[in-house]
Amino acid sequence: MNEATVHIRRGHSESLWRLTWRQFRRHRLALFSLGLLIVLSVVALFAEQLAPYDPNDIDPRNPNVIRGYPQPPDATHLLGTDDFNRDLLSRALYGMRLSMLVGVFAMLIGVSVGVVVGTVAGYAGGALDNALMRTVDIFLSVPSFMLFLALNALLQPGIWAIVLILGMFSWMEVSRLVRAEFLALKERDFVLAAHAIGVTPRQMVMRHLLPNAMAPIIVAATLAIPAAILSESALSFIGLGVPPPDASLGSMLQDAKAWLIDAWWMWIIPGALISVIVLAFNFVGDGLRDALDPTLHRR
Repeated sequence: MNEATVHIRRGHSESLWRLTWRQFRRHRLALFSLGLLIVLSVVALFAEQLAPYDPNDIDPRNPNVIRGYPQPPDATHLLGTDDFNRDLLSRALYGMRLSMLVGVFAMLIGVSVGVVVGTVAGYAGGALDNALMRTVDIFLSVPSFMLFLALNALLQPGIWAIVLILGMFSWMEVSRLVRAEFLALKERDFVLAAHAIGVTPRQMVMRHLLPNAMAPIIVAATLAIPAAILSESALSFIGLGVPPPDASLGSMLQDAKAWLIDAWWMWIIPGALISVIVLAFNFVGDGLRDALDPTLHRR
């Protein structure tokens, strides 16, 4: 009896994932965006091997240059150089890796905190739920960018400070989403039956409620990455992000703002990368939202 039950459950799970993948593949733009993100991630991961120069080194042909004029793309520097004669292709590769790492780790922090808060609020209910949701409302009522600026000024400048700041102020929406899912799931028959046979609260959350709430969490996590990348770019653009001389896509835009007309290649490269990455994540999120919606599944 147990073996048959396990076999049925495995078959149902595999069928569900195949159905989700089939639905996702119908979203051509999302599928293309997923492939593009995989390529960009691999390129960013191997930035050290692919970059033709050290991203922080001044052009060896001009070792005495401290601050010069940006050089346009040529055979030596395929994407040109910045005003410090640093190779922009190398800086773009390293900057893309740094920006994507910020997005991923900030998402992990934000989603983890949001899932914990939403789980406790949705399962416990009552006064604890009310207290947690009022805390969420307080955080949502304060302009997050102002908090970014204040905390960034207080903390030691660095990439992990930015990750912590972005992660700790991006959990509120996830917590409300998880809470809403738990409140809906608690009224389902399988949860009531689990309560009737004496399932413990821990088992109820980990085996029944949380797995059934994973679909919106996955979508929210996918959309949280581009939001964190944009926030990091905004902080770096105003000089409060990644400390120099390290490059992120936002700091490259900050370096380019004095050369918008004379050196178009300085801003178009990081700007295009930010746009492509953010759009790709958003399209993948749209595809996942459709694929994980059971009302849209069709053979």
